[in-house]
Amino acid sequence: MQVMQKKRIQVLISIVLAMLVASLDQTIMNTTMPIISEELGGIHLFAWTFASYMIMSTVMAPIAGRISDIHGRKTIFAIGILLFMAGSLLCGLSHTMLQLVIFRGIQGIGAGIMNPFPIIIAGDLFPVEKRGKIQALFSTMWGISAVIAPLLGALFTDYATWRWIFYINVPICILCLLFLYSYKEEYVPKRSSIDYGGAILFTAGIGLLLTATVVDSDIFFYLLGGFAFMVVFVLFEKRHSSPIIPLSLLKNPAILWFILNALFSCAALFGTSSYIPFFLQNQGYSTFLSGLVLLGQSAGWMLVAVPAGKWIGRYGYIRLTVVGNVFLFFRESCCFVCSLTAAICM
Repeated sequence: MQVMQKKRIQVLISIVLAMLVASLDQTIMNTTMPIISEELGGIHLFAWTFASYMIMSTVMAPIAGRISDIHGRKTIFAIGILLFMAGSLLCGLSHTMLQLVIFRGIQGIGAGIMNPFPIIIAGDLFPVEKRGKIQALFSTMWGISAVIAPLLGALFTDYATWRWIFYINVPICILCLLFLYSYKEEYVPKRSSIDYGGAILFTAGIGLLLTATVVDSDIFFYLLGGFAFMVVFVLFEKRHSSPIIPLSLLKNPAILWFILNALFSCAALFGTSSYIPFFLQNQGYSTFLSGLVLLGQSAGWMLVAVPAGKWIGRYGYIRLTVVGNVFLFFRESCCFVCSLTAAICM
């Protein structure tokens, strides 16, 4: 029993570290990208360093989930960690912004493969009554990464080099793989065809829609093309015997509501955290101070994440989600008023 518990803890460390390294990579980029773009040049590609990562991670997540049904979660999760580690190393070796954009895409592929599995593997390891606490632990990793990201970013850029924001991922990924070795997966491979057609359509649709958010011209073309591909994707998935994304899940009102809620809340959280440091550094603030502005959000995240696991069992998901949305709406409203006031004063 003690051996089983030890292995369970080791696997938990692996998936928690994977969650930490993926979240740290996104938050530390928010504060250091202005410095990186200034050194490498190609400021017009600034937004693409985020977009290439998000496009690949978005399209790979459902694909990885489907492939894991055939080849097992442990194998696919390990491949994701290796790809993320390779992408991080290449990003650190970049000499142009174009190279960084491409290598960030490789990072995104690894992150997209990694992201679904911490929660899935935690579901295999722990009973239902403990999963709320595990989910809270994952949320805490995002809070921790948001707190230490400005410190690490300032430390690396001021006393070493920005390249270490990527190199730091390599030893963490190695630890993830070492602890993952203890995971003894029990699964029955499902004989089902991989939906390559759906994967291509989904990649094209999501890619064009996300591209529309970072280009300066022909936005309507990208939006129209993206929506067209997504419509064809939906029609294709309805007829496929083993769709990459089971659209029947959206018929469940609770699942649909939570998906839409996650869409808008993540857009609010990550949109502001990506550009606020960039704006402040253009105003002359240091890397550390521009990241420190996000500390309030990070502190609130950490303070609430842990007890939220217990609150879910007591009050349910819906009540807590509504309360969270109210706070998020208040935050975004305050940011809008402050930005508008600053624009008028300037």
